Amino acid sequence: MEKAINCLEGSIFKKIESESKKYYEKNEPGHDWNHILRVISLCKKMMKVLGANERVLIPAAFLHDIVCLPKNDPKSSSSSSLASLRSIEVLGSCGFSEIEMINISNAIEDHSYSRGRIPRSLEGKILQDADRLDALGAIGVLRCASVAANMGSSFYNREDFWAESRPYNDKKFMIDHYETKLFKLPQLMNTDWARKEALKRIEFMKLFRSQLVNELDHCVVTSQL
Repeated sequence: MEKAINCLEGSIFKKIESESKKYYEKNEPGHDWNHILRVISLCKKMMKVLGANERVLIPAAFLHDIVCLPKNDPKSSSSSSLASLRSIEVLGSCGFSEIEMINISNAIEDHSYSRGRIPRSLEGKILQDADRLDALGAIGVLRCASVAANMGSSFYNREDFWAESRPYNDKKFMIDHYETKLFKLPQLMNTDWARKEALKRIEFMKLFRSQLVNELDHCVVTSQL
């Protein structure tokens, strides 16, 4: 009986994987299928430590970016709500119960940074932490550069790298995003596991930024290094 149940679970996850993958084919590298697989991997690691409903958490991870508007789109903050609604359509054909679909949809809606929500469920909290962790570390450096390129942003402000006499503007300058959002993420994590991992990843990003400044001989290196 247990083997039959496991086979059924596996077939459901294969179905949701197949149905969700097509939504990411045209996404820029910061939000593509590889991003989804990394988030799922992080969710599984946290699930082992914290426990969670796999039938809610993993489908939510597969579907959390099926609507992903560009960051410079005025409606970008609505992406998670739109993804939440569209997920119901996908889930309906994959064998999930009504309550499971509601819980999955809620986790997707709650994960967004820009909406500033504390997720309603453990699964939502794990998904939110996993998605935020994927914005940090070595992969965070790559993703940030990818999103900036997609938006047509510059990597940095040549005249005032550290924003000492200007406000940060992460729509115009990629490196500003480190201060406006990314370095704030550890304190916003829902779980201790994610918070510790976030701090480790940020150490690498600070090293990267220091190396970048060292290579930019026209930038003034200040005590912030």
